[in-house]
Amino acid sequence: MAVIFKGEYVSFQIRLIKKVASILPILIIVFLKINYDDSNMIFAGYQNYLNLFLVACFFFGMYYHVRDIRTVVTEVTFSEDKLQVSGYDLNRKFEDTLAVNHTFIEIKSRSKSHLYIEIFADGKYFYINNYSRWENTVMSELLQEYRRRCDNKITGHSFPGLL
Repeated sequence: MAVIFKGEYVSFQIRLIKKVASILPILIIVFLKINYDDSNMIFAGYQNYLNLFLVACFFFGMYYHVRDIRTVVTEVTFSEDKLQVSGYDLNRKFEDTLAVNHTFIEIKSRSKSHLYIEIFADGKYFYINNYSRWENTVMSELLQEYRRRCDNKITGHSFPGLL
């Protein structure tokens, strides 16, 4: 019998805006300070180099932000000895089937109130509730189902609400 756990999908554009929103104003202020502040002549001969450096930093940062948020898991299905992970990679649907006995699960946190689950199998990492919305009760049920079907230990933080 298959057991299905679902989370809420968040589009790539929304994830990107949330991730970049805190950094973009700082880059804009630095750009304006370098190019339009006449009171500070320190940057007078180096404006082009500094602008090139800012553009390079922007694209370098965007590369790492996009790499971090590109994949989101929206559904996990347990069936017999298989674990099927479904979600979106840059707004394109993907599905991956893993052997339950060869998976490892770790509970992690980005802050005290935001928990997520990392699933590792076959050299691949999948993150549940990292950039999508999963309720804690659903994540708790998922962990209990994993514990019931597999002998592998769940590692990471110990949170009373999840286990």
